Amino acid sequence: MVPKPRYVVSIGMTLATLGLLLVCMLVVTSSHVGAVPPENFTVWDFEAQNRIPSLDLTGHATAAGGSGLTTEAYSSGNGSLWAWSFAGWSTAALDSTDYFEFAVDLTDYAHITLSFDERRSGTGIRDFEVQYSTDGSTFTQIASTVTNVPDDTNFRSHSFDFGLDTAVDLAIRGQPTVQFRIYGYSAEGSGGTWRIDNVTFHAERAIVSAVKSASPDTDVPYHGTVTYTIALKNPNATDDPNVMLTDTLPVEVDFARWAEQPEGAAVSADEVTWSGTIAANSTITFTFVVTHVGDYGDEVTNTATFSSTSTSGEGKAIFSVEKLFDVGVLKSADPLQVLVEDGASALVTYTLTISNYSQVTDTTRVTVTDVLPPGFVYVNDDSGATPSGSGTLADPLVWVLTDPITAGMDFGFQVVVSATDAITRSGSYNNEVTIDTEPPDVLVGNNSANAAVTVYRFLPIATARAGSNGELFAMEGRAIYVPGTFGTSEWGMQDSSGGISVYYSPPPAMALGDTVLLVATRGAFNNQEQMAAPVLYFANLGAGPEVDPLLHATGDIGTGSTEGWLVQVNGYVSGLDPADCGQAGNFQFNLDDGTGPAVIYVDIDTGIYLCDDVVNGDYLRVTGFSTQYSTTYEVKPRQPADIQGLYHLYLPVVVKNY
Repeated sequence: MVPKPRYVVSIGMTLATLGLLLVCMLVVTSSHVGAVPPENFTVWDFEAQNRIPSLDLTGHATAAGGSGLTTEAYSSGNGSLWAWSFAGWSTAALDSTDYFEFAVDLTDYAHITLSFDERRSGTGIRDFEVQYSTDGSTFTQIASTVTNVPDDTNFRSHSFDFGLDTAVDLAIRGQPTVQFRIYGYSAEGSGGTWRIDNVTFHAERAIVSAVKSASPDTDVPYHGTVTYTIALKNPNATDDPNVMLTDTLPVEVDFARWAEQPEGAAVSADEVTWSGTIAANSTITFTFVVTHVGDYGDEVTNTATFSSTSTSGEGKAIFSVEKLFDVGVLKSADPLQVLVEDGASALVTYTLTISNYSQVTDTTRVTVTDVLPPGFVYVNDDSGATPSGSGTLADPLVWVLTDPITAGMDFGFQVVVSATDAITRSGSYNNEVTIDTEPPDVLVGNNSANAAVTVYRFLPIATARAGSNGELFAMEGRAIYVPGTFGTSEWGMQDSSGGISVYYSPPPAMALGDTVLLVATRGAFNNQEQMAAPVLYFANLGAGPEVDPLLHATGDIGTGSTEGWLVQVNGYVSGLDPADCGQAGNFQFNLDDGTGPAVIYVDIDTGIYLCDDVVNGDYLRVTGFSTQYSTTYEVKPRQPADIQGLYHLYLPVVVKNY
C-alpha cells in the first residue's frame, strides 16, 4: 500500500466529557463503577442449584461445563447444602473437553485471586490445573495452579494469587472477558465424580482501563467508514491526574472526523492523543470516524495505549473488510431469430440484468456501454436514464446509472433495437455490453455480457448464385420443381432475380408454385449451383400460381446466361437416339431454332418417354430448368407436359407419358 501522510490527535482534559466517536470503537462500561478494592467481585456458591453466580458486581459472569463431561449434578457442599458436580473425567492426561469454566469481567480489576473448594469421589480425579483465555479460543496454563490431589474423598480449599504485574496479571487485567477453566484429569475410574464449591474471584485493586471497539467490525464496505470508540475508565475512589492516551491509526485507515471530541483531544498525522485527569468513578469516551483506504479482505487491528499513575495498558479493536465487491451483468435477446427483407426491419429486445453480488456495499454509479452490431439501430429503453451515442463502434450507447444498486440486489432494463435491411448477409450478430462501476469492481470477469441474434437477411436468389460456397443465404421464392422430379431430395425455387437448385435430406413437402422461405448454405454439385445443408430455416407459405417459363432462343442456353431459370425453348430435334429415348434411363438430345443447339437432358424420374412419338427433325417446345452439369449447359424438363410436339413431318406430335 502506498504510504500516506498521517494526522495526530492530542487530547488533554478531565473526565467531565463523555464522547461518542464515529470510527470503529464502541463505549464499554462496567456496572461496577466506583468499587473500592480489595473485594470479592464474583462468587458461585451453588446454593440455588444452578450456574448463576451468587455475587456478580460486573453483571457479566457465566459458568459452563466441558462437553466431554457427563452426569451434571448438585451434591452436598463444603459446609453448605450444594456443590457443582460432574462425572466422565479423563482417566489419562488432560482432556481439553473436561473442565469447569468460569468467565468473568476484569475490566476494572488487577491482582486477581481465584479460590475454590473441591472434592473427588473414590475413583475421581487425581490432578487438576487452571488455564485462562482472553479470546475464547487459545487457553494458557497457569503453572502455579498444577495440583496433585490426595487419594481421599475430603473437601480441600485452594487459593491462587496471580500477582500484580506478573505475566498472568498483565495478560488478564482490564480485559472485559476472561475465561478460566479448571481441568481435572487422571481419574481412577471413568465413572468417578469431582465437585467444586465456593468459587470466588477477588481483586486486590481497581485500575484505570481502556476498552476500544469498532462498529461495524465485520464486512466493512471497501473504502467505507468505521466508528471507533475508546472508553477510558477510572473505577477508583480518587482522581487520577496522570493519564495519557495514544492511538496511532493503522495504515489501512485515515482519520475522517470526530463524532464527539473530549476536551484536550487532538489528532495529527493519523495519531490521536490525550493527557489529563480522570475523575474518580468516571469514564471518558472518545468517538471518531475513520475511512478505510486499504484493500478488499483487510483485517485491520487498531491498538490504543495508555498509562496512569498506577498502571499502563492497551485497548484493541479489530474489524474486517468485505472480501470482495463484485457487480456483474447478464444479457439476453428476444427473439433469437429474425427475418429481414428489403424495405423492412425486425425488432429485437435485449434484456440487461446488473447484479450487485456484494452483501455490504451499494453501487454509487454504474456506466453501461453497448456497441450494436452493424445494421442494428437503437429504438428505445426503459432504464430511466437517457443514453448518449448512436450505438456504433465510434459512438456507442452509454447509460450512466446513478441510482444505487443495493447490495445483494439486481437492476434490469430492456433495450429495443431494430435489425434493418442495411444488413447484407444472413448470420449470427453478436451484441456485447460492458459495465464500469463505482466503487471499482476488482472482479471484472463478469463485467461484460453477450447476446447473439440470428438474422435471416432475405436477398435475391441472384445474390446467392453469385456468392461463394459455404456462405449462408436467406431467400424467398416459388417452387419451380419439387422433390422427386430429378431425384428424391432435389427441388428448385425462383424469384424475380433468378432461380437455383436446392438439395438436402429429408426434403420438404411442396407443390409447384408454392411460396417458400429458405435459409441454407450455398454449395455446388458438378458445377450446378445449389442451396444445401446445413439448412437453418424453411417455411412453406402456401400455394400460388405456377411460375411461367421465360422464352429463350436455343442459342442462349449454351452461353450460361439462362442458368437457374425456368425457361422455354422451341426448335428442331437432333441427336435423339431411337434406342435411347426413355426406355432404359436418362437420355438427351439437341434442340435448335437456328440460333444454335440447346442440350435437352431428360431424367428418367420425370417419366418422359419419346421413343414412339419423336424423331430427329421434329419441331418441339420444351419447358425446363436451365442448369449446368460439369461443363455442359442444358435444359431439364420436369414432366411429360414440359415437352410439346409442334410439328412431326408437318403433323402435330403427341408426347406420351411412359
